[in-house]
Amino acid sequence: MRFPEILSNHRLAIFLAFLVATIVASPQIYFRYQSKNTYQGIDLANTPEEKFYLARIQEAKEGHFNLSGSFFKEGKKDPYLQPPLGEILVALLGKIFFLNLNNNILLARLLFSFLAFLLVYAFVLSVSKKRLIALSSSTAVFLSDVLISRQGFFRFLKILRGESPTTNFLNFSRPVHPQIDFLFFFSFLTLFWLFYTKKHWHWGILSVLVLGLSFYVYPYLWIFLYAFLGIFLLILFFQKKWAEIKRIIFISLLGILIGIPYFLNFYKLISHPNFADLFNRLELIETRQPFLPLLAPILLIIFLVLFPKEPRERYFFFLALILTPFLVYNQQLITGRDIQPFHFWFYFHVPLAIIILMVILFSLFPRNFVKLKKVFSLLIIIFSIWTGIIIQRGSYEEHKIQALETQRYGPILEWLNKNTQKEEVVFSDPEISNLIPIYTSLNVFYATPPDYLAASKERLIDVVFLFYRLEGLEGEKASETFLKDRAEISGRIFGVYWREKKGDFGAISDEILYSLSYQYQDFLKIPLDKILTKYNIKYVIWDNQNYPNWFLDRYPPLRKVYEKGNIKIFEEI
Repeated sequence: MRFPEILSNHRLAIFLAFLVATIVASPQIYFRYQSKNTYQGIDLANTPEEKFYLARIQEAKEGHFNLSGSFFKEGKKDPYLQPPLGEILVALLGKIFFLNLNNNILLARLLFSFLAFLLVYAFVLSVSKKRLIALSSSTAVFLSDVLISRQGFFRFLKILRGESPTTNFLNFSRPVHPQIDFLFFFSFLTLFWLFYTKKHWHWGILSVLVLGLSFYVYPYLWIFLYAFLGIFLLILFFQKKWAEIKRIIFISLLGILIGIPYFLNFYKLISHPNFADLFNRLELIETRQPFLPLLAPILLIIFLVLFPKEPRERYFFFLALILTPFLVYNQQLITGRDIQPFHFWFYFHVPLAIIILMVILFSLFPRNFVKLKKVFSLLIIIFSIWTGIIIQRGSYEEHKIQALETQRYGPILEWLNKNTQKEEVVFSDPEISNLIPIYTSLNVFYATPPDYLAASKERLIDVVFLFYRLEGLEGEKASETFLKDRAEISGRIFGVYWREKKGDFGAISDEILYSLSYQYQDFLKIPLDKILTKYNIKYVIWDNQNYPNWFLDRYPPLRKVYEKGNIKIFEEI
């Protein structure tokens, strides 16, 4: 089939892919238009942990492809915790078109949403042979996945009233994850399905490549894919399909071969002295408690009762996909480590649930009810588009004021870009510190979340102490203050460890807080210039609107080099 013929045959899918991509990127596009008189180059970036991923993309744009310390000067050559391929691909897109970070991310939202939609469409079309199912599934996966939850019915009612069921934007709005995950996930499923059914090795080779590269995208991606392959192999074993088993084992082993550098990096990671503290901060605590969302058993029951039994190859293929969450949600029963299982829910389980439900719903129509199927498909598509628009609009209204307030940091970021040397270190409050690695080539002393080996416990404690010191906390009052601020201190030093271990950030023990208060008294005896030198801090930025008690101009080691409005920049002498 020629390319023009493909475009003609699937023009509706291409149109919907473009429409979905536009809806995904619309808040950032509209924000620039609406705030054109006050816009200072800081984009609307309020999806969960978006600034973390933006900093990693900027780090890749600067040539630090390991991404083992995107915020810090230290640790650039440490083994990475989170694989870098997704960020590298986004950064490469910007390099190809000579784009700054903001336009790079905007293009990524548009392009990757467009491509991912077509990949979901291609997968559903290849397994169902029905364009209506593929079009309906793809649109619902991207725009109305919020309905697959315990609150789904109430969210549905909200949508009917024109109210947004969430203010976190669409899932696909966030850079890297799930944008890049979807590209690899549905590419593999499509290629593997074609290889399994058509037995052509070129599909197998392509599926091996995608599977192997998935190690360098996201741990949840390759874990889900290999769990699926393992369960599918087990199903084939009971069916005694030895030829298919050999082929799938061959694909799995070749994928692992491509992933060898990833496992070597992991060995270096777990051998690092800061690894244990990092794991605890990230919620990866020791546990063997089972976990299973209601979606898994409910979907399995619906599948066993209603999913079409023919063709048999498709039935068992989807059975393996449905059983996979039972394993990945409970991998801690084997490994003894919790790895935040809801990542499997958002990125893989819910999209697959939507696809499976769509196949079932359309199979319930009699064969000759063609017009009714078209009407049903149209209603799903229209409702999904309406849902996506409502979510983006409601989320935009929720976050635009904060994004507008952030524009006041634009001039200082411009000054830093013009007057500092690459890789120098800056200390400031959390909001400014999170912007500096995104919009400059500088590093920071403190950033959230500190998901890197360079963020040692000593460093995190020094960060907390420095904030209290600048606020004027005296040593004799430290224990009282630390006990009062226990939840905040717990989160900033120990991450989510105490919340996961005891159910609350404030569950941190009094003994630890008293010990920290004694350490703080010793910290106060250290001259400020020695603290700055210890962490190579060259510049300190003071926003006296949000932190009026810092009074940095009273410290002799610092010389003021910039002042505009409520913000001052000091250089260490």
